[in-house]
Amino acid sequence: MSALTTSKLTRSAAVAVLAGGAVAGAVGLSAAAPASTHHTLKMVTTQIADRQIGYYDVAANKDTQHGKVVGFDTTSCLINIHTHIAHCAINVSRADGTFRGRAAINLDTGVGTGVVTGGTRRFHGATGTMTAKAISQTKTAVTVQYHS
Repeated sequence: MSALTTSKLTRSAAVAVLAGGAVAGAVGLSAAAPASTHHTLKMVTTQIADRQIGYYDVAANKDTQHGKVVGFDTTSCLINIHTHIAHCAINVSRADGTFRGRAAINLDTGVGTGVVTGGTRRFHGATGTMTAKAISQTKTAVTVQYHS
């Protein structure tokens, strides 16, 4: 697999995992009940910009839930061309705060898992897990399970 192919797979899977997971968590957190309440959210992320430099890939994404834009995010991924795993960090921006996460994506399958690591303002202290599966080259389905 070439570095370019690896990057393209990373883009669709990694960006979506992190972006989707973080935004999905953010969407639910904005209406979250008392502390330690568990939530499950599903969403789709769509890549709007991408730049690869060497084995690093940075992208911007539009995050939607039920067809409505709920936020935007940026991802930064380090691609391991030997294992075909991308390790990514994400920051999601929403009107009521920011949300963070990290994930590992299998570039061969487009499947990834990650964790929600917190945020600011309304999303302060959020934790949980996320999974993702690439739908296409630029879209990914994401499920997030989290608590606040």
